[in-house]
Amino acid sequence: MAYYEYRPSSTLFHYCSAAGFEGITANGSIWLSDLQFANDPRELQLVQIVDRVMMELIREEKSSEVRTAYARMKVQLKTLRERLWMYSFSLSLKDDRLPMWQEYTDRGRGFCIGFRPTAFDDMSLRVQRVRYVKPERLSTLHAAIAEIAAPLVGRKDDFIELIGPVTALLSLVTATKDDTWGHEDEVRLIFSSMSRPSLDGKVNIPVAMLRDGTEISAKDPLFRIRNDIQVPYFNMKFGRYRSEQWHPSGAIASVLIGPTTLDQLTMFLTNCAQRDIGM
Repeated sequence: MAYYEYRPSSTLFHYCSAAGFEGITANGSIWLSDLQFANDPRELQLVQIVDRVMMELIREEKSSEVRTAYARMKVQLKTLRERLWMYSFSLSLKDDRLPMWQEYTDRGRGFCIGFRPTAFDDMSLRVQRVRYVKPERLSTLHAAIAEIAAPLVGRKDDFIELIGPVTALLSLVTATKDDTWGHEDEVRLIFSSMSRPSLDGKVNIPVAMLRDGTEISAKDPLFRIRNDIQVPYFNMKFGRYRSEQWHPSGAIASVLIGPTTLDQLTMFLTNCAQRDIGM
């Protein structure tokens, strides 16, 4: 089931090309792409920024117990980041926005899909609303990091206790962007995997769990070519999960259509009907 850091109450919009729309409606699935290949090349540089902020906090903090808590988090953040891959599917709270049409729909020749806010309830991922920070005001992260570290102050050195705070740190990273992207008002679906079987040997540890308790084992991502670069991604079904089957019916509330041919539109609508995706 989804973990909601942010629970949407209104339609969530995904801008995509005609090919993207065909894939979503024909297969009842979405692609979550490696955040290292996001449209903002500074995305995961925030890991280094958070690390630097913690160094500043360690230097400035007078309490040895607080300094120790920061230091423990800093070590584990580095360890986890080296082994953790994060994949994202982007949505927006804004529909029919010209900059979004230009950026994500092949300069308007695409679609804006309106997903119902419950469309992702049964998926094993994290739902976040992105916060936008001015580059010169990244010090605002100090308060957020201090709040995350607070439960560790004065506690024994227990790795299990570190999991929650370090996960919260990584969530802070994946949900923070430069404010030049603020017009997108983005909501993110985040899937993370601690291992890739091809890299770590025969790994079969669960990385997530479905509504009925079915464990999702670690697996290698797929790859697609974008701008001559191989981008890792996961293809995941959306909608309701019942009796070991995914049902996308009712997940899509609306679709805005950019310029397209009648034949393309007919094919796309046929895909929706075949998958029982109501609009």
